[in-house]
Parts: sequence; structure tokens; C-alpha cells
Amino acid sequence: MATITTTTSLSFDAAASLTVGVDKNFEGSIAFTSANDDVWPSFTVTKPQSKTYGPFGIAMTVVITVGNGSLDYTINGGMGGFGYDTDGNVTGLVSGDGTPINLTPSGLWATRATLAAAGVTSAFFTDVGVGGSFWFYAGSRWRPVGGRVTLKNLTTDVSNNGAPKVVMDYATLLAGLWQDGDIIRAHIVKERTGGTSDTDATDVLLGTVAATLGTTLNLTTSAMATTAISLALDYAWRRVSSTSVRGQAVPGASGSGSNTSPNGLITGLSNLDSVDTYLQVTSDLTTAGGEVAWLRGYTVELIAGAWCSLTLLSLLALRCAIGSLLTRRQQ
Repeated sequence: MATITTTTSLSFDAAASLTVGVDKNFEGSIAFTSANDDVWPSFTVTKPQSKTYGPFGIAMTVVITVGNGSLDYTINGGMGGFGYDTDGNVTGLVSGDGTPINLTPSGLWATRATLAAAGVTSAFFTDVGVGGSFWFYAGSRWRPVGGRVTLKNLTTDVSNNGAPKVVMDYATLLAGLWQDGDIIRAHIVKERTGGTSDTDATDVLLGTVAATLGTTLNLTTSAMATTAISLALDYAWRRVSSTSVRGQAVPGASGSGSNTSPNGLITGLSNLDSVDTYLQVTSDLTTAGGEVAWLRGYTVELIAGAWCSLTLLSLLALRCAIGSLLTRRQQ
């Protein structure tokens, strides 16, 4: 609190406000000069009443002129407000100290529980997906915006000219990322060069160390043999529990069609809720006599499982009932 009897200038940050207190006999004026007159044009208040002005959203200069008597004023900061660029356009919200407020916070996947506990329902996770991904919280779990997220997309070809089986590439599945009902889908493209006599077997594994062979997920093929020098696969698995998944494709040259093998349940996996795992694609040349196996494409995506709460079901049922009644009344 301060008192002036002449003219003074005050520098305001973007979140500051001004409280003016006067008595009934006060005669004077308050002139506000904005950092951007297009947004906050200067104006004068004569015979002001006790009042708080602001926060103003941008840095300002306040000129107070007292014509008769004295004026008590208080500057209150830390209230936050809108942020503006130099052209007066709103750029977002700012905190009391002018720090931008991101309505969709970003962070690591490991912070998701903390965000949910704080009431955050949408976030950008920088370590999930190609370049990060947006997620929302609903039904007691996080789901990718749009229902799916690309976890891996190979950009550089990978080769193998040896034996035995080796990991050519992998997609990282952070703990808790793959939930019950979710589908993991892998699209694999391979080629063999340097001859037409060898055979390259392809297997997809789930391991706990990126480049160390893990547990087979029961979708494998040796179709890239002799004169068959290229291969494209579409494999998929649905999570059944934290330690088990079921194949959603069939073994063979494409992953689709029919097969004499069942869609087996793979059990005994590392706990997907607590352990980071790696979806690995492999190469295994039979003779390794000079031919080279190439991984030309490897794309992995997660497709979130369906969810519908009891509340939502109830609302849908109520809507249907109301619609039915209205239809009957119209008839």
C-alpha cells in the first residue's frame, strides 16, 4: 500500500492488477497506457470509486494523476491471465509470473499415474510413439487419441548375412502401455539378395532386453526360401492378461487366410504392466552362404480395446427410451 500526491508511473507485468481506494471527496483521474493500444486502449477514469482493475493480460504502464487530495493504491500480481504476442494476438494462458500454461501437459509415460491423480485427462507423452503421441484418460486407463498409435516405423533398412537367429529390429512397449483387449499389429517386409538357394526364417518375439531373443509369439514363417526372395507379413496379437496374449493372425507367408494351427494363447510372458518389453522381428538364414536377408519395413501400432462405461450405457438406453416414446406420441 502506498500514497501519492503527484503523478507517478507503475510498470505492470502481464498478470498484475491495480486496486484503487478513495474517499467520497476525492477528485482525480487514472490513465491506463497499454503495451499494445489495439488490445487495451488508453482510457481515463474520473472520480474513481474503490475498485480493482486487472489483471490485464499483457505488460502495461499505469499513470496515476491526483488533482485534489491523495490516493491509496495496491498492486496485486500473481493472478494469471491471457498471454499476447507483439501484435496483440492471444497466445494462450499465463501463470502469475507470466509463465505459459500448457492445457495439454507433456511428460514421460512413467508420469501418467501422477497426471491422472491430479485430474489431468489429456497429455502428450514424449516417449510413446514416433515423435510422441497424445493420450486421454477415461475408464480408469489412458488411451491414444484416435484409438491407435504408431509405436515403430522403420526408416533405415537392416541386413543380416549370418546364422543362427538374430534380432533385426524391435519396437519398445513401455510397462502398462499394452492393456487387456488392446491389439498390437506388426507389418513386416523382408527381402533376400545375393542368390536363390538359402532360406530365411522370420519370427516375432517378445523380450525384456532389446537385442536379446525373447519368447516367440507363435507367428513364424520360412516362406522366404530359394526363389521366393520377398515377403510381406501382417501379424497381430490381442492382450488377454498382463502375462498372456492371443494371436490374431495365422502362421504363414502373409499372416492371413487359413491354417491348420489354432490361434494359440501365449502364456508365461513377463508382466506387461510392470516390465518394459520389446517386440522383436528376427532373421535366421539356414546356410548363411553369402546371401543377405534384408528388413525393408517394420511398422508396429497399438489399437486400443473397446470401452463403454455403465453410465454411458445407461445414458444410451435412456436416449433410446425417450426416442421411442416421442415416436409413439407423434403417431
